[in-house]
Amino acid sequence: MTMFNAGKLPRGTLAVDAASSGHMVLYGTGGGLNLSASDGRVQWNPVNGAAQNFQTGRESR
Repeated sequence: MTMFNAGKLPRGTLAVDAASSGHMVLYGTGGGLNLSASDGRVQWNPVNGAAQNFQTGRESR
């Protein structure tokens, strides 16, 4: 299932692949978020050089 905005651009996708694993993609002006149940992958693809993979206070302890 793909959801589109008023300009007919994709903004969200929910899918199940041939192995019955879920997949969700969210699109926005700041980039896209890709979640995959088949391998546990989480990927963010920002636009305009936005920060990626930065540590939070909790992770740096």
